[in-house]
Amino acid sequence: QSIEATAFQPMENVECICTMKKLMAAIRELESNLLDSAGCDLNQAMLLCVIADDSLSATEIASQIGVLPAQNSKLLAAAEDRGWVMRRLGHDDKRKIYFNLTEEGRRQLEKVKALNIDVPDLIRPILDSSEDKRRE
Repeated sequence: QSIEATAFQPMENVECICTMKKLMAAIRELESNLLDSAGCDLNQAMLLCVIADDSLSATEIASQIGVLPAQNSKLLAAAEDRGWVMRRLGHDDKRKIYFNLTEEGRRQLEKVKALNIDVPDLIRPILDSSEDKRRE
């Protein structure tokens, strides 16, 4: 999903930057809650969700999560080390590598899904809006 950009006037820029700072702090708080509750960070949780039902390449995963290839390599390596994902060669193109959840990864994903995470107030309207759109 893309977020539309809007140009701001100089004073609005300051307010916008201050709001972004608050948003980043709220996301860090959310990630801290996730780490405490499920033992994984936000990127790891997103990885589990992205490949829950699909076998995806590293490029596809990076694109869907929104991380750079180098970050994605580290993310996938850490998930493999934890036994959450496995890699396999492509069926038609043996040069391509695809990633799937293992049984341990599925258990971790279910743990994440079952959480009752305390979402910071600043983020809640954004998540509620996304949930409403998913239901439509």
